[in-house]
Amino acid sequence: MKNKIVLVLPNNVIGGAERVMVNLVSGLPCNEFDVRIVVLSSNENSSSWLNDLDSVTYLNSKRVAHSIFSLRSFLIEVRPAIVLSSHVHVNILLLFLTFFYQGLRVIVREANMPIDSLANGHWPKYYKLLYRLLLCRADRIIVTSQKMSVQFEQHFAVKPSALFLLNNPVDSNAVRSVMAGREFFHGAKRKFIAVGRLVRQKRYDRMINYMTHMDNEDRLLIIGSGPEEAEIRKLIREKNLESQIELCGPSDHPWSFMQNADALLLSSQWEGMPNVVLEAMCLGLPVIASGQCGGLEELVSTPDSGGIRICKTKHQFIGAMKTVQIMESKGNRNSYLPEQYEIKTVSTVFRKMLNQTSAKK
Repeated sequence: MKNKIVLVLPNNVIGGAERVMVNLVSGLPCNEFDVRIVVLSSNENSSSWLNDLDSVTYLNSKRVAHSIFSLRSFLIEVRPAIVLSSHVHVNILLLFLTFFYQGLRVIVREANMPIDSLANGHWPKYYKLLYRLLLCRADRIIVTSQKMSVQFEQHFAVKPSALFLLNNPVDSNAVRSVMAGREFFHGAKRKFIAVGRLVRQKRYDRMINYMTHMDNEDRLLIIGSGPEEAEIRKLIREKNLESQIELCGPSDHPWSFMQNADALLLSSQWEGMPNVVLEAMCLGLPVIASGQCGGLEELVSTPDSGGIRICKTKHQFIGAMKTVQIMESKGNRNSYLPEQYEIKTVSTVFRKMLNQTSAKK
């Protein structure tokens, strides 16, 4: 008999965390698992990542909290062996539902450092207390780094036995097989790229300010969309950087642009284990990241990780940008992604964890 697995997504916007989970559940063997994906929002303007999948249900809720009854009804109808989530507010919702759905097995995954993520959201003290009270009801808590494990143990009183370290998966074949996209900023000196939603967490304002210290021939391409777009465009105009910085909107396959860049920039205020960095490693693309980017320090400690530079200060970040080497053959760089992040390796670990969790009494 197949194990029924339900992945709950807050909306139809596919960011790094959602892409990780969709890739993992989509790769489960069909003869062992029956996978359903439920999206709490509507299917309006859905990402192609979702449109290409079977068994996707939309609950048409405007907010996560408003979906509690429709989600409970869906779960009662489907009767899954395990429910998965990778968004803190959905995690809280599912753990709360365990009071009203006896026998519901819930695996929550945290995409960001929980303390930093909650501290920068609405009602941080309230949500931190609620999360702390509910996490004991999770069957497993997936973390993406040792640093994240420590936060759960120290700030949320989670037992180490409840934590499960699962690396973010990268499909190297898919990433490296995408043809290089258009040659952006033809004739530029250094070509920087940034990939991610245009939200406060990513601190694009830092990146834009850093560009004021660069040569006039240096360029930055930002791939993404989000609520901060107007403010970012305004700042670019104020800094007179319209000729050096371009916003080109979101892309389901940003790797085609990354192949033509000299370095990936990540100036986030908080992260978990950013998947875009792993994808850059897969492409052999150097990475310059702020010192607040979650578990990246654990990546730097691995062999052959010299392509990542973590900068604790503004001056270090600018200095790293100025010393980026201009790559002549950008599309032919060797991967420096550790094997434990390859999707085949991660999928095997994920599958075993699901089977062990569903077999628990």
